[in-house]
Amino acid sequence: GLDARMVEHGGMFVSRCMVVMQEVVNNRLYERIREQRGMVYSVSMAYDPLFLMDGGFVSVTLMPFPDRLDESVDAVKAVLRDVLRDGVTREEFEATRTPLVQEITENLESNTYWVSLLEGLQG
Repeated sequence: GLDARMVEHGGMFVSRCMVVMQEVVNNRLYERIREQRGMVYSVSMAYDPLFLMDGGFVSVTLMPFPDRLDESVDAVKAVLRDVLRDGVTREEFEATRTPLVQEITENLESNTYWVSLLEGLQG
C-alpha cells in the first residue's frame, strides 16, 4: 500500500506523486476548459508542499472570460471530480512522467539546482 511505498521511496514520495498529479490535472484543465470549450484565458492547478510537515496545499487559478465565470468554475470542479473518481489514464501518466524524469535527471547535473536546495539553511 501507500505506507510501504513511502518507506521504500522516502519522504518525498507524496510530493513527487502530487507533482505528477499537478501536471496531469493541468493538462486536463487546459485541454477541456480552454481548448475544447474556450471558457478561459488560462487555467492551472498548483501544489505547494509544506517542507516541515507531510502534506501541502492545492490551488486552482483561472482567468475566465467575464461572461463565463460560473460556467468555468463548474467545469474546473467537474475535471477535479473526474480525476478523483476515475483516476488518470496510463497515457496521461506517461505523458507527464517522461518529461518530469528528464527534468529531474538534468537538475541533478545542475549547480543551480543543488544551490537552490541550500537556500534558507543559514541561520
